[in-house]
Amino acid sequence: HDAVRLLLPQGVTVCCLDFAGSGHSEGDWVSLGAREPEDVEVVVNFLRNAGIGLVGIWGRSMGAVTALRYCHTRSDHAIAGLVLDSPFRDLPGLIRDLARSKGIPTFAASIATSFMRRAILDKAGFDIMDCTALDAAQGLHVPALFVHGQQDELVGAEHSRELREAYAGDSRLLVVEGGHNDARPMEVFERIRRFFLTALQGGLKEPRAMFPSANPFVPPPPQETS
Repeated sequence: HDAVRLLLPQGVTVCCLDFAGSGHSEGDWVSLGAREPEDVEVVVNFLRNAGIGLVGIWGRSMGAVTALRYCHTRSDHAIAGLVLDSPFRDLPGLIRDLARSKGIPTFAASIATSFMRRAILDKAGFDIMDCTALDAAQGLHVPALFVHGQQDELVGAEHSRELREAYAGDSRLLVVEGGHNDARPMEVFERIRRFFLTALQGGLKEPRAMFPSANPFVPPPPQETS
């Protein structure tokens, strides 16, 4: 796991989570960010009760959306920092984008989304309209580092751009080469390492401390939007 290899040697405690319905966890459904904040809440409370004072969250795709929604819906503004790789803005919008990329007319995609919404609500008990990160981004001030692959074939990089533009707190966006599930370049991991080491020191920090404008370790840096 990237977080284990990157952060454990730096003396950072790492806790990895399989959401309900995925990996080694029990459960029948994955809700794409609607219910997963409940899982994060359990883990964060466990860590704090175990004496871990400062907690950062690193999520990818659904995990990134969940991280945003957890902080927002639980009003947990004490999270030290967020690394958000390939989040989608909202699930209905993602469905429309995918339909458009396949040449499906907008009206047909809207009808299909409506049917899908009712079916999922009936069978799984959650509303896909709740799978949104935009409202969370507009209400958060936790320092956040967004990462997105320029060639992402599933969630276009414009999703991270829109979330970054809407984000209320200090944030940066790194747009890098690669697709949705591709490994990230080493310079991105270096940025993430430095981000967490700074965030987990505690106290107030200037944005320039959280988001250095250049990476002195592995040039050139990835494309950055500030």
